[in-house]
Amino acid sequence: MNVLNFKKIVFGSLFLTTLFFYNADIKAKLRGFAYDADCSYELSGILKEEMFYGKNISLLNDFNDFDRILYWRHIFDVSLDIIYGAKTYGHKAIEFYGTFRNRGVWGNPKIASTTSTPMKFSETVFGAHEHAIPLHVIWLRELWTQLDIGDVLHLALPTRQTFTLGAFKFELGRGISLGSAYSVGHQLLGFYTEDIIDQYAFGGKFSGFIIDPVLTYDLYAALLSNKSSNLGDTGEHIYGQEYGRLLSPERGFGKIKFLVAGRVIWSPLTDRNCGKLNFEPYWLYFNEPEQRVEAFGDAKTVLGTIGLASEYEGERFAGGFDWAVNLGFQDVKGWDRNTIQVNDIDGSLIEVNSHVVYKQHENDPKKNEKKMPYIIGTIQNKINNTTRSEANNGKLISQVELPFYGSNVTENVFMYNAKNRYRDPYVNKFDGWMFVADAALKTPDDSFQIAGTVGIASGDENPNTGNKDGVYSGFIGIQEIYWGKRVRSAFLLGGAGKLRRPLSLPVSKRQGRFASSVSSFTNIRFVGMAINKKKFWQDERKLAFNPNLLFYWQDEPSPCFDIVSKKDAKGRAEQFLGTELNFFLDYWAMKNFKMYFVASVFIPGGHFDDIKGKPISPAQVKALDRLDRSGFNKEFVPNISNDIAATYNLGFEYVF
Repeated sequence: MNVLNFKKIVFGSLFLTTLFFYNADIKAKLRGFAYDADCSYELSGILKEEMFYGKNISLLNDFNDFDRILYWRHIFDVSLDIIYGAKTYGHKAIEFYGTFRNRGVWGNPKIASTTSTPMKFSETVFGAHEHAIPLHVIWLRELWTQLDIGDVLHLALPTRQTFTLGAFKFELGRGISLGSAYSVGHQLLGFYTEDIIDQYAFGGKFSGFIIDPVLTYDLYAALLSNKSSNLGDTGEHIYGQEYGRLLSPERGFGKIKFLVAGRVIWSPLTDRNCGKLNFEPYWLYFNEPEQRVEAFGDAKTVLGTIGLASEYEGERFAGGFDWAVNLGFQDVKGWDRNTIQVNDIDGSLIEVNSHVVYKQHENDPKKNEKKMPYIIGTIQNKINNTTRSEANNGKLISQVELPFYGSNVTENVFMYNAKNRYRDPYVNKFDGWMFVADAALKTPDDSFQIAGTVGIASGDENPNTGNKDGVYSGFIGIQEIYWGKRVRSAFLLGGAGKLRRPLSLPVSKRQGRFASSVSSFTNIRFVGMAINKKKFWQDERKLAFNPNLLFYWQDEPSPCFDIVSKKDAKGRAEQFLGTELNFFLDYWAMKNFKMYFVASVFIPGGHFDDIKGKPISPAQVKALDRLDRSGFNKEFVPNISNDIAATYNLGFEYVF
């Protein structure tokens, strides 16, 4: 054994010993926060091991035996906090903080995936592919540095001002308008905790006191996606289908997705006897230059949000609210839908134009149309140089000599634009809003409280079903995973991983025969109540249980579904989505060791009766083909249904 390997074994053994045999003496040595030295540090972490089970969580359909989930996973975080300046300045002048994470599902080592990359053969671009990373790798979840501006720049500032740079948590209000879910793990069944965020967005923040200690501010900026970091990004040919960009299809410089946000926190009450009260007016500006309506980059969004949040925490009463409205617009570009595809024609794979057809005779009916083969030269130039406008949809392009493959024979045919080849540009203005509030009555020792909540997020129909200017009134949040505060949701709320409600967002593809899978905080109303009871024992033991009851409605009703015709019906579905009942149980056997159990049941409402049978994927369309002339039993459609769903989450958490 060489010296290097010996050192690795020794270091690894010491590290594991520290984690699993952690006692007061070791803890005192690792936690170096003593104000008699300039440099102090703290090593901390968390280990969670848990089991999840869910039934009918996606489609609410008992007939779907595959709509069940069972898995075990772990989350292991190790954090290092280093502070400099306590002895010299009397407070921290520089702080460095980093968190390493390992998360994995046992027996399924797919931790993450590579970025999606399309493939191209000849002139045909095929579906994108990605690869799994099948190892339990460790990555940086959080990494930032905070500087005291006055100390670092040797300025005599009247109040403390700081600058933070790196990947860190930042939210506005309750995290609905702007949350911290920049990168979230896939397995989110159960209830939300901050642990599901695998990485925070990189950005910078100025913070400080305007009036110490009652008025503070934060000014935040985050870089969410950068397509200008290399020549491969700026020179990528992705805009050839945009009106006016046939000869300049390069992406170009400046396609950077970012947001800027700010808030002021006013704390008029800070007295312990009177309670603590704060108000938080906030705003954000979000710019996404490349968005998808039908094809990547065919739209861009500029979103603004202004809001106000408030919280009060008293001896016997607590409550708060968050309100916000959307401003801005979605600019949908003029787009030529024609692309080069590979089709099977008479047993041969031939490249064809997706939205150009030909007929042997000018007056042939539609059933005699055939897709125009991709032929380099004069014919393809005529296709590409057609004036891009919806006015030319379905119009004759030219009469051409079409050669037959494998022979010198040609045929005189008439070449037409498909009736939906072109999409003219249009603009959707944003006009959504949301409001949530809750309140609780409690005992002075906080051992018992009863709480209630109400909330609404405006909804609207998909604005991208027609090519015309419009207004989208559904609320749009950024990186949101709100699951409640004093009344908690374990099933419907909480962003990704929860029940997929069938409605559309302006960033989704065009609405067709499929229901969009959406679980964000939009097009929803709810009321709820909760009881929170805590029981304390000596020697650091504590028990807490928290049942919650919530009722949900749609704000904007969606269409009914007719299972016989396999299409949306003219009527509107009932707005009542259903009832959620959940139960949280936490038991602290020791100060740093907690065991927990979470169970939830969702009872679908009349809304799911009215859309029963609607598919959410092409594979589910096949189930509708089982219709026959003698009738149909709706209970045997493996699509969206109206059966009860349930989830269970059991685990423990060790904090050191």
